[in-house]
Amino acid sequence: MDVRSRLAYVIHEIARMFGITDARGKLISIRLSHEDFGELVGASRPMISKHLKELAKAGIFVKEEGRYLLLREDLLKKMLTPGIVSPMPAVVGELLGKQGREPRREVLRGTAVSNARH
Repeated sequence: MDVRSRLAYVIHEIARMFGITDARGKLISIRLSHEDFGELVGASRPMISKHLKELAKAGIFVKEEGRYLLLREDLLKKMLTPGIVSPMPAVVGELLGKQGREPRREVLRGTAVSNARH
C-alpha cells in the first residue's frame, strides 16, 4: 500500500475511534502532529505534510484551531483500496489507547507515536 492509502486508512480509523460528529464533519478529539501521523503510517514527516496539504486543498481533511476535522468522509473512503484488509485499526487502537485518551508512547512493530503536544 502506498503512503497516501496508508494515511487514508489511519485518518479513517482515527476519525472512527476519536471523531466527534459536528455539523461540518468529524472533529478529531485528540491532538496529533505530522510526526505522529508519520509514525503511524510508516512515512517521513515531509511526506505526511505533503499528503495532508493535498487533503486540505481538496477539502477532505483540515486542521482548525489545533484539531483536525474530517470534512468529507465519503471522499476519504474512495481513497481506500477496495478488498484490502488493513492492519491499521489494530495499530491505531493499540498506539492511541482507549477513546477519550491522549496518545501514549508505545512501540509496536518498530513504530512509536509520541505524546501529543498541547
